[in-house]
Amino acid sequence: MAMRHGRHVFSATLSGLPDETLHAGEVRELYRRFEEKGRSLPRGVRYVSSWIDERFTRCFQLRECDDPDLLSEWIGPWSDLADFEIIPVLTSDQARQRISAQARVEQAALVCS
Repeated sequence: MAMRHGRHVFSATLSGLPDETLHAGEVRELYRRFEEKGRSLPRGVRYVSSWIDERFTRCFQLRECDDPDLLSEWIGPWSDLADFEIIPVLTSDQARQRISAQARVEQAALVCS
């Protein structure tokens, strides 16, 4: 889903192939490359935070950007070491506001019918 307007937050999940783990050499190479080149974030993508599971098989990255297509640019240099899934996310407050707005629209539709 490509969102184009306003600031959006995306959770980028990187992991090995489904039902497999990253090979130890790939994990070491990933960290070696990170130490050498940094995050390689394109202009317009902001690093928020990241977490890695205790087995070093999945890393959950949180990024902010206005143009989600920039995430493809960020993923490119890392795609030889991991597979990525991009998931648009909302804060809990944004989700609550969106649900409330949807409920108001649905209630108004019921009143009008």
